[in-house]
Amino acid sequence: MSKFRSLVMLRLAAFLITILSCVSVYSIENKDIQTVLEKEGYKAAFILLKQLAEQGDPKAQFELGAIYYFPLDESIKKDINEAFKWYTKAALQGQVEAQYNLGVMYDQGKGVPKNYSDAYKWYKLAAEQGFANAQYNLGVMYDQGKGVPKNYSDAYKWYKLAAEQGFANAQYNLGVMYDQGYGIPKNYAQAIKWYKLAAEQGFANAQYNLGVMYYRGEGIPKNYIDAYKWFNIVVSSEDKVSDAARALMNINEPRMTSEQIATAQNLAKEWVENH
Repeated sequence: MSKFRSLVMLRLAAFLITILSCVSVYSIENKDIQTVLEKEGYKAAFILLKQLAEQGDPKAQFELGAIYYFPLDESIKKDINEAFKWYTKAALQGQVEAQYNLGVMYDQGKGVPKNYSDAYKWYKLAAEQGFANAQYNLGVMYDQGKGVPKNYSDAYKWYKLAAEQGFANAQYNLGVMYDQGYGIPKNYAQAIKWYKLAAEQGFANAQYNLGVMYYRGEGIPKNYIDAYKWFNIVVSSEDKVSDAARALMNINEPRMTSEQIATAQNLAKEWVENH
């Protein structure tokens, strides 16, 4: 295999979302807390929120856990143990964001010993309620064999559920599965569909892979202008795949006229301005 072909066939790996769901006290839905916040400030609102949590309100319990994990005011000290405590109380009542956050904590060993089995348990509960982040992370666990036997069919199932909700990482991973034929028949048209959806959301890996497919004419007519456009967008994002995109731009340029390059550059600039 030539050096060039090896470069453009680069498969970019799956990524695990590690960011916990959080809440700004300014977005808390409870109107009583909002009123206290506006009239008496953050600390008074926090006290009322804690009272609601202690009374068993699962949403308040999640929000309290999130504030302990992501304090927005100097009057509240970060306390991961308290965050875990309130997430657990909320999760046991079926609060989906708390279930997801517990999954992340176990998955990453944040405040608790790393435990993939417990991470899987909480991700699955949240995923079954339709929470896209959890569906995606569950897909990654099956894709990578973390805490469960590697199973591309189950990875595909959960990626697709998240992707259909517009989750860009999942859309990208579906594109990779169709592109490479992992667990499903290789299908370039489907790969392009999912890469495009993720690319339009600014997901650099999908933009790069989409550029490769336009360059090579796989599943889509070969189009050096569109290939150059997507490589240019990746380069402008300064993402970690920017160097690879820049290399392919340089390979692409001799095959293009100066007018085609200018068109591609304008299309890239327009895309960046609109996103």
